[in-house]
Amino acid sequence: MPRSSVPILAAVLLALTLPHPARAEPGIDALIAEARRINPEIMAANLAADAAAAKVEGAASLMDPKIKLSMENWGRDNPSYLPKPSTEGTMKKLLVSQDLPFWGKRDLKRGIADADARMAVFGADRVENQLVAKLKVALAEYRAMEESLVLARRLHDRLGTIGETVRLRYRQGDGQQPDVTRVAVEKAAVAAEIARISAKKTVAQSRVNRLLARPSATAMPQNAGWRSVPDPSRYDLAALIDRAARDNPDLKADRAAIDGASKSAALADKNWYPDAEVGVGATREDGRVQSYEVMVQFSVPLQWWLHRSEVAAAKSAAAAAANRREARELEIANDLADAWAELSAAREVEAVIADAQLPQAELGFGAAAKGYEFGRVGITDVLMAEQQLWKSGLDLVAARLQQQARLAEIEALIGDDL
Repeated sequence: MPRSSVPILAAVLLALTLPHPARAEPGIDALIAEARRINPEIMAANLAADAAAAKVEGAASLMDPKIKLSMENWGRDNPSYLPKPSTEGTMKKLLVSQDLPFWGKRDLKRGIADADARMAVFGADRVENQLVAKLKVALAEYRAMEESLVLARRLHDRLGTIGETVRLRYRQGDGQQPDVTRVAVEKAAVAAEIARISAKKTVAQSRVNRLLARPSATAMPQNAGWRSVPDPSRYDLAALIDRAARDNPDLKADRAAIDGASKSAALADKNWYPDAEVGVGATREDGRVQSYEVMVQFSVPLQWWLHRSEVAAAKSAAAAAANRREARELEIANDLADAWAELSAAREVEAVIADAQLPQAELGFGAAAKGYEFGRVGITDVLMAEQQLWKSGLDLVAARLQQQARLAEIEALIGDDL
């Protein structure tokens, strides 16, 4: 083979360096903080929590008092169809009354409203928690598309360099036309892959900006890399499960729901006791107060089936809330264990690819390229080695993306960053 092709293949080998995993710059943390501050879903959930909190103070308040004004003997000496021209002899009564619920009901109503307010707060935390997890994954997908695009463009450039070598050999009578065609087809296929990856990168950018309530074409931070993934061996899974049981927003909301349902059941029991209405009044006739009166009346809880059904429904709701929390806690623990195992596996996969598979693929391509120089292997062997190097690079990106996704899932389950 002519020695003029050697520098070209040497240049190919020098272009094999794959991108190193850049660590997250402050830009990613700033984007997450921005999402927490301005995302409309989070803002709406926080306003709903504020509305629920505003109801707590009024939940235990008494009902508005009632005022009753009546007139008796009005027009008694006149025909029934004519009004009396004056109020002489008319008796006027004024009664002011107030409903008084049975002892303890007001405190229970306040407790129910407080539980609802806490559920709304934890619901807002859940919305924020889920949105931040989506943003973390979207940012990781964007970074993965960036790295995949770098790999594809490098592969395209390498294939261009290899194509020059093949064409040079063909012109000098040492190569074959099918080799030239095969390299050209492979290069065109990579160009199509570049277009597909570019589209995926645009979609990932749009997803990030949508979560940030920004125009879809807003530029991403230039130095945003991968978020740092902690070593799983530094953490105890049982401790993480306990942390999730304590801090997961869904479980917090479930605890508040159980509290509210228990108080609702207690209030239903209290409805077996009568409420009261008290009032004071005065009677006025001929321009002066003639008498005073005091009124007390009670509700009589005689609708047994109504009260029994209310109590049964409230107790069933409380039991259902407790069972939901138990089921959710078990589900979260299982999801956390699965995500932790997948994170550990992805970390090991990355290490194997970075330390063994990728270096061997680089050596294999180098050997194939060298063998092609001296006519010991054909272009098919070179392209197969190139494809293995390309696949190893994509596998490395996929392992990093898997770690980022599982890390975001774990942090969403425990309700905070690791």
